[in-house]
Amino acid sequence: MLAAIGYLFLVWENLSKLSSMVAELHFSMFVEQNIRKYYSLN
Repeated sequence: MLAAIGYLFLVWENLSKLSSMVAELHFSMFVEQNIRKYYSLN
């Protein structure tokens, strides 16, 4: 039982790390697009 909880915790931790990485990637892409829009307007 304890091993299963530990396994689930590990999986959850890895998923949260992965989701934060994906979020950072999306954010940087979003910023890059906005910078390009800004420079194309000026």
